[in-house]
Order: sequence, then C-alpha cells, then structure tokens
Amino acid sequence: MKQIYTPKSLYRDFSPDLPLKETFVSDERVDDIVYNEIYFNGRQTEEGRVLIYGIYAHHTDGKKHNAILVIPDYNEPLNVNFINIYALLGYDVLTFDYRGEVDGSESHTNYPSDIKYANLKYAGRHLDFADISAKETCWYEWCCVARYALSFLASRKETNKIGVLGVKNGSEIMWHVIATDDRVKCAVGLFGAGWRSYKNMRKYGNDAPEIDDERIRFIAGVDSHAYAPYCKCPVAFFTATNCAEFDADRAHDTVKRVNENVDKFFCLAPRMKDAVNINCMRNIEMFFGVYLNGQRIQIVSEPSIDISVSGESVWINVETPFEPKPRTVDMYVCENQIVPSRRNWTKTEEVERLSDSRFRSAYSLVNGGGMLYAFAVIEYRNGITVSTPITSKKCPKTPVIKTNLLYESAEGEGSFTFGVREEDLVAGAVYYRRSPIEMVKGPMGINGIASSSGLITYMPNENRVDIKPDSIFKLDIYCKKEITLRVSLVTEAGTERERTYLLQTPVPVGEVWQNVILALRDFKTSEGKTVTDTTLVDYIEFNADGFFAINNVLLI
Repeated sequence: MKQIYTPKSLYRDFSPDLPLKETFVSDERVDDIVYNEIYFNGRQTEEGRVLIYGIYAHHTDGKKHNAILVIPDYNEPLNVNFINIYALLGYDVLTFDYRGEVDGSESHTNYPSDIKYANLKYAGRHLDFADISAKETCWYEWCCVARYALSFLASRKETNKIGVLGVKNGSEIMWHVIATDDRVKCAVGLFGAGWRSYKNMRKYGNDAPEIDDERIRFIAGVDSHAYAPYCKCPVAFFTATNCAEFDADRAHDTVKRVNENVDKFFCLAPRMKDAVNINCMRNIEMFFGVYLNGQRIQIVSEPSIDISVSGESVWINVETPFEPKPRTVDMYVCENQIVPSRRNWTKTEEVERLSDSRFRSAYSLVNGGGMLYAFAVIEYRNGITVSTPITSKKCPKTPVIKTNLLYESAEGEGSFTFGVREEDLVAGAVYYRRSPIEMVKGPMGINGIASSSGLITYMPNENRVDIKPDSIFKLDIYCKKEITLRVSLVTEAGTERERTYLLQTPVPVGEVWQNVILALRDFKTSEGKTVTDTTLVDYIEFNADGFFAINNVLLI
C-alpha cells in the first residue's frame, strides 16, 4: 500500500532492541586502544536479520568513556584513520558499513534478500524515490542499521554518553537518527542536510519541484530537512561553500528548522569544494568536548547578516552576540551566480568594527549587479569559528567592469583557493591540515602565490571575464626545478556532464619569472575534444609535479 509517512510515523513500530549476538572477528591493540572488527545483528525482516559489519575502537583502561558513532559517506570505505582521530582524544568510536555488498569486499553488512535494495549496488530508485513509501527506501533501512549500531554502543559497559558524527550521505542518516533516538546526546553533520528532492533546483531560482504523490512521500518521510524539527540534542553542522553534491544555500535552512530551544551551531568552509577545512575540524573537537565531556568552552550562538543597498552603494552588515568578542570577521560576496558551486567568493577588502558586536563592509558592484550573495565567518579567541548563513539581496543593475587580469600578487590570495588531493583527505570529506597556500618571494623580489596541492580560481565564470574559443592565458611562473605544469579547465563541475580540459606544458628551471602562454584551443579532454561552450567553464586549476609559484595571470 502506498502511504505517506512522517518522521514521527515512519519509525513508530521500529525498536532496535532485538539481541545483538555480537561476533568479534579480529582485534589489534595500540597502546590502550583496541581496534575490533565486529558483526552484530540488526532488524528482522521476513527473510531474516540484517548482519551489520563495523569497526570498534575502545579503550582498555577499565574506565567509562564517552563514545562517538561515525556514520560514513556511502561512497567511502570504513576509515580507521578517521575514527582514530577521536579515539586518540579519549572517545570510544564505532563506525559501521551500511552500503552493503561491494565488489571485491568480503567485510560488509549483509541484507536479507527481501531488502536487497538496501545494498547501494542494487539501490536503483529506492535511493532517491519513494515509489511505494518511505519504508521501501534505502534510507529507512540505513537508519535502522544506525540505530542498531547505537544499541551496540549503549550495550557496552565501557560506554558513557554517545554522540553521532555523520559524513556527507552519512549525515543524511544522522538527521534521521537524532530525530528518532533519544540516546544521542549531541550530533555533528558534514555536508548532508536534505533537499535531495530539490536536486539541481536553485534556492534563489524560479524552479520548483513537480509535487506528485511520490515526491510528497519522499519529502515527508525521507528528506533530512523534514527531520530537523524533531531533533532534541545539540547539533553542529559544517559544509563547504562550493560543493556541487550538497547545496550550501539550503544547508542552513535545515539547521534553522531545529527547535529554537536546542543548541545549534553552523559553519561554512569558504571556497572549499568537497572537504571542510581545519577550522571545522577544530570546532567539531570542541563541540564534542562541551556536550560529551562537559568542557567549559563557550559555544557561540548564530551571528546575523544582512545586505543594505542605497543607490549603487552596498553594505554588508554583521551582528554577533555581545559576548564573547570576535577576534576576526571576514565577509565574502559574489554577484549574479545562482549556482552555489560556481561562485567566486571574494573576501571584502576591509571590515569596519562599529562596536564589539557590530561590523560592516562596503562592496562595489563590478559584475553587473543583480542578485548579490554574501556570508561572513567569525573567529573567536577561544578558537571557535562560526558562520552566518548565505544571504542574498537584489541590487541595481550596473555596468559590468570588464577585466582580463585574473590574478596579481598584490591581491594576496585573491580569488584563489587550494586544490585538494585525495591523499590529503580523511573520510573523503576532511582536509585535516592548514591551508597550503603561501605567498613566496621569487626572483627580483617579486612575490607569487603557491600551493603544494595546486591552485583553483572560480573567477573565469564571472560576467566580467570573457573567455572565447580563441582566448589565450598568459602567466608568469617560477619553479626551483624543471616541472610539467598542468592547467585544467573544468566545465559543469559536479554534474553528470562535468568535463575536464587539460593542457600540459614543460617549464624549465631558472632563477627568473618565466612567461607561459596557453591557447584555449590546446586544452583537450582525454578523448581529444576541445572547449566548445566557454560559458560553461566553472573554474581553472593549476598543478604541477613540483614546487611552482604564479603571478600576473591574464586572459587575452
């Protein structure tokens, strides 16, 4: 029977209280921490019980420890390095598999045949559609697995309080869990915040989903933002501004739905794509420290932001709680880019402190006016970093101030962010290092920008930058040894139509700034195709097999 479930009714007849029948299949001891591979039983179906696979890191000092349940992204294997971060902080940590059968893997959760679709490999429409009901979706089964994982932790004599940490798609499950299970004392989500039914429909656009019976079933019973109002424990949420898979514009809309009497915490990683930065990781550590360990760290409530327009004058206004006093306030703006992942977030040049709690910054429209987007990041002396939500304001149409200069070192970092290599990530979502971007002094005392993991700029998709099929890039480069410079143009990033157009060129060593010229027609896909629609270029990335610094990047 097709039925509309709500967060209250979907799990009403489910309770994770059947015997777990744990099996410990391996263990490895490092100092006082034991890492176990385990299996335990999940829910009962008509064909049998779910058999859940996990990795459990726990201390052997005979004391009770607070525990963290890590719900990974379904695109990533279980990551011991990630759980070890929290185990070394004194927590017992359990992570578990829910994606099920994976080619080449013997260690995974096993689902009975009547819910075969709970295996991500066989999910089909059960992943993003509620054709029958929310109960016949992957998400219902995966939440049931997570709640049995909670039962495993709660059953351990060494467990004290339990927190949950959800990563990307695992964060979607986190929202289900904290709305339906009172055993969770606090929770952290990375990236996933619902709105899957609004995929590729922009918050500030005119598109609206087609609301048929199936969409109603999915939105009411599956989408995470439906669960936020039922959250009873403190929750912190972190995401990256330029992630294509998870919509940064809508992320705060989910957090805002949490009851006003529940502590909530929000932070954006500026100009990051598919990973949060070290500021977010430091915040997570302090958040768990406060709500699990009782540490006396002041968790700051949400600051506010608004944009005021008078003629062609634009002011970004930020107000923070009166206490504590912020150490730094950075404001970011972007004009006329409705797609969050494509925005060239530009830090405003100067922030004026009006009082201990009020700040403002002027901005001059350069990209045609229209819709202006803005947010702020506030850092406090105790290390806490919080963000305002992304806000918008309709501004007057103004002339586009054309430019062919993408970067010069006088701008500092300018619009550049750093590339993120897969080997630099933990759990596919966390960049656990400080920013590798640095300003270096090259020959003749001239500065340039460098990064050990490459440099990315979103500036090419702005209206004021004209990329044409016959365009060329000119830049100055300095390298300490002979390198191969790899320059990539990426179009329609984060969609099924994403394409990378690559150009590689050798750069000889020399104690001089060398001029490099790159013709757009020479950028090719792996199939040998050239860029045909330059309006689709999202960003340009510079990389190499050794140290390099660049300056004076021109498009002509």
